[in-house]
Amino acid sequence: MVAHNQAEAVSAEKRAQVEIHTLGGFTVKCGDEVLSEKARRAKKLWKLFTYLLRNRGQRVPSGTIISRLWPDGESADPQSALHNLMYRLRQLFDDASLDGSPVHIESSGGNYCFRLNEECWLDADEFLNLSHRASSISDSQPAEAMDAYREALSLYRGHYLDGWFYDRWVISARRQYRRRYADNVVGLLELLRRFGNYPEIIEVCKDALSIEPFLEVEDLHYFYMEALAGQHRSTEALNHYDFLTQRLHQEYGKHPSRSLQNLRKMIADGEMSVPGARMSRDIAAVRDQLVGLGEIEGAFLCDRSVFRELFRVQVRLSERIEDEVILGLLTVEGKNGQLPSIKNLGRVMTELENILVTNLRKGDVVSQWTEAQYLVLLTGAGEKTPRVCRERICREFDKVIIDDTVSLSCQFEVVHPEDSVWTRG
Repeated sequence: MVAHNQAEAVSAEKRAQVEIHTLGGFTVKCGDEVLSEKARRAKKLWKLFTYLLRNRGQRVPSGTIISRLWPDGESADPQSALHNLMYRLRQLFDDASLDGSPVHIESSGGNYCFRLNEECWLDADEFLNLSHRASSISDSQPAEAMDAYREALSLYRGHYLDGWFYDRWVISARRQYRRRYADNVVGLLELLRRFGNYPEIIEVCKDALSIEPFLEVEDLHYFYMEALAGQHRSTEALNHYDFLTQRLHQEYGKHPSRSLQNLRKMIADGEMSVPGARMSRDIAAVRDQLVGLGEIEGAFLCDRSVFRELFRVQVRLSERIEDEVILGLLTVEGKNGQLPSIKNLGRVMTELENILVTNLRKGDVVSQWTEAQYLVLLTGAGEKTPRVCRERICREFDKVIIDDTVSLSCQFEVVHPEDSVWTRG
């Protein structure tokens, strides 16, 4: 089904009267003619076009457009200048089209509304459509989801309108598409990891890092190192860790997460399980290897992907044995609900991690979720457990963190099996 949809998307692009590429540059083609090259020096014209394109279907006041095109009031008569630009833009597409203009610019009451007809193909729209489809079917149709993710990633060739404009609205759009791209990369990597496709994981990570060298997504680096080790390329995995460590220190003044540090140690110690390794059929030997990982003191600390799987298992188990699973979200906040400084946040998160591991039970699970949040999974808990945990953690936090510029927010809730999509199927 996805392959059919992708074929439709490709044929739609080929049939399109106008192709608009915005991810990784900016190109407008009408048939065989590249309009964006024909009028490349007309920066104001294309700035108007891209702003209208971003806000298509909406009524935009002329004053808003003027403030975007002439922010410093450099035009003596901005209304006339805008009217002239609108005329030139319409004329550009009218002249390039044989069957009527592929774009429509309506003017009413001092507002402009920009629309594309059905014969226009926009890479950004196709990218978002494929991204949404991939994420929506990743659990039910993983093979089809991977195809959709691959197609979406192939459309992202770099920043939105890269090298053209640097207005605030452009930067905001770039961040939106960059986040979506990062989500797509991780979504595909998680599915490839599920099927043990290490070679493609490596290629996807390489492509992502070549397009977005500063893509600070922990899962990407974790899966990349794991896949390299899984392909007997441990030296490359360790080299990547060293490279990442240096970059994090230079750019953000922080170190790799605990999960990446643990992975690095496992790879360096040769404890990674790789495909094709000689398998032991002696369960006692396997048990001894597991026991040899060391006694766990306090709560179990793990990375996000492991936490997801443990959460999934516990929710399923709770449905069978009628035992409550409690999820906790702990957030470090600065003044006015803002994030503390990067340097301060790193110190506080390290201390909070120690507090959680030390003060929770061995059966509980802890994982860093975002740069300022930890997740806690409490199992076999009574109704008083969340309150007791909250009080204990907050008390220790206030004792250890002597800083009135940061605070800790603790939320706990019971997870019911019927509320979780992870329990279905």
